[in-house]
Amino acid sequence: MNRAGGRGRRHWWLWAFLAVLALAGWSVILVQAEHSVFGLVPILDEVFYLDRAAGLESLRPPDGESHFMSPLYPLLAKAAGAGGGVPDDRVVPPAQLRGLRLLQIACWCGVVFLVRLAAGRLLPAQTPRRDLLVWLPSLLTAGYLPFAVYALTALVEAPSLLLTTVALVLVLPDDRGRPAGLPAVLAAGLALGAAGLLRGTAVALVPVAALMVATGGPRRRLPAALALAAAALAVQLPATVHNSVVEGRLVGPTLNGGVNLAIGNGPEANGFYVAVVPGDWRHDPAGRAHLAQETGRAGMSLAEADRIWAGRAWREMRARPVRTAGLWVKKMWLHLQAWEIDQLTPLAGWRRTVPALRLLLVPWFAVVALASAGVADLVWRRPPGWWRLPAWAGALLAVQSLFFVVTRYRLGLLPVLAVLAACGAAALLRRPRPALAGLVAGLLLAVPWGLGDVQDLWGAQALANEANRRAELGLARGSAAELEQSEELYRRAVNEGAEGPAVWLGLTALLQREGKRDAALDVALEGIRREHQSVELRHVVASMLQESGDPEAAARHLRAILVRDPGDAEALHNLVVLEAELRNPEEAERLARRLVDLRPDWAQSYLDLGVVLARKGDSAGAGEVFRRGLAAVPGDARLAENLRRLQPAQ
Repeated sequence: MNRAGGRGRRHWWLWAFLAVLALAGWSVILVQAEHSVFGLVPILDEVFYLDRAAGLESLRPPDGESHFMSPLYPLLAKAAGAGGGVPDDRVVPPAQLRGLRLLQIACWCGVVFLVRLAAGRLLPAQTPRRDLLVWLPSLLTAGYLPFAVYALTALVEAPSLLLTTVALVLVLPDDRGRPAGLPAVLAAGLALGAAGLLRGTAVALVPVAALMVATGGPRRRLPAALALAAAALAVQLPATVHNSVVEGRLVGPTLNGGVNLAIGNGPEANGFYVAVVPGDWRHDPAGRAHLAQETGRAGMSLAEADRIWAGRAWREMRARPVRTAGLWVKKMWLHLQAWEIDQLTPLAGWRRTVPALRLLLVPWFAVVALASAGVADLVWRRPPGWWRLPAWAGALLAVQSLFFVVTRYRLGLLPVLAVLAACGAAALLRRPRPALAGLVAGLLLAVPWGLGDVQDLWGAQALANEANRRAELGLARGSAAELEQSEELYRRAVNEGAEGPAVWLGLTALLQREGKRDAALDVALEGIRREHQSVELRHVVASMLQESGDPEAAARHLRAILVRDPGDAEALHNLVVLEAELRNPEEAERLARRLVDLRPDWAQSYLDLGVVLARKGDSAGAGEVFRRGLAAVPGDARLAENLRRLQPAQ
């Protein structure tokens, strides 16, 4: 009894020491992160979530707006004090995100603790060196750099991992092998339901958890399994009802599944993120404006856009089933290979600007290899409940691979793989043959075979990501050094093969802001040549040429846009203006009438046609156009003012 008591006291001292160590480490990391360019300047998904948090008048979601993705995260951000939104200069004061970061660091600590608890439940008492092995999952989890980085960003990963890990621990038998009781089962269901409101793929764990509960004792426990599923559904229900009421038909709690399915399985899909959704991610992440224009509609709801994107993906998947299956297998492998696919937060940049993060050295291949050894040993020996952890990991792997793979998505596998790694390490000490075969298989899976070119491309994209953030920071602070560094990073990115018009657009905009107009024009023209005649870049070039007094050259670019996209209303409008300026009234009128036919809901269409007619001396025709415009767009001040000015002439 005395030895047991001494061991228990040592464990408490160890927990206390680790808590102090974590507090000290995170204090240093947090201070450094808050002053890093990556901590100060959020982009893309981070901006989306912070905007949504700012739009909440209370902790309740807005009544007239559907949830596009992660309904729960803006509520958490608001509750943590991050409801101030993104300022106009795009630089968020450190204090505004501190509460959210502290919340996510607490989630990180919770996961590190819970995987230790899970390992303590799963490793048998007779396991060699058990006192050390039960800490291996915590070591792997705490030492894995991406988990710490995503705990510092305004993204869903840290709370999502906490909730799924809570659920895993709750449905496992306790230290004495007793199955989870009903309160634990209900809590697990609630945790998985909440996790599904952060990342929808977490719902795939509900049937696995229910099966673990149903078979977790000496007798079947179907009522408890149904209670878990019902609890998860209950958490999902309010967001589902909200979206269904707003959209006017039954839809799910989020409306981004179609977009993600199209990214992962459409004609352009390659397993990674590909930019297939045109438009403004911040204000129109579903590409509704593009789809409305493409389908000839005046507008489009989120549910309609989701259905269209999903329909396109499913058509491609049905038409090319072998390719679809191959992509699915490739994406499962991408989850396990060692290269970090850092889409939004360049890990090298974080490590460089937050030096304390350099101490986190656990590589993904070590987690995968040891976990593979654990799976091999469990399958070989088949102890009671051997399938639980492999099924948990397999469900996540299979469902997430329907979409696309980046590091922050595969983080969902980290807790269960870390616990499996402890099982693998124990097996290597006890039964080397099956476990060793699993270890070798895991190491082979982790080799990023054939990804060299993709790694180079994503490395260039990471430079552009940092360049974008430094440009925003430099402009906000008036820092010539930041702007110079941003320009250097942009040029490195394009020289190293960064793809997509965003890089060229970013460098062009930066040069324009610095007053380097000729250099900006040269960069944009080079971008057009490199990016297959990008429409976005042609718009920028046309605008610059028009401002510099070369309307004929600007018009050539606008005509090129309309050849590729006859429905580009902005290009039509600008070309009407230029044709009038070039004294081509007949062509200006023809284009203006085409614009009215294309966009009868847009006041600018009627303004363009009315002004062209008025300049030709057709005041009556112009007045009729302005009145038609006011009927289509009631209350438009510009149409009303132009009509008033025409009255004396009629």
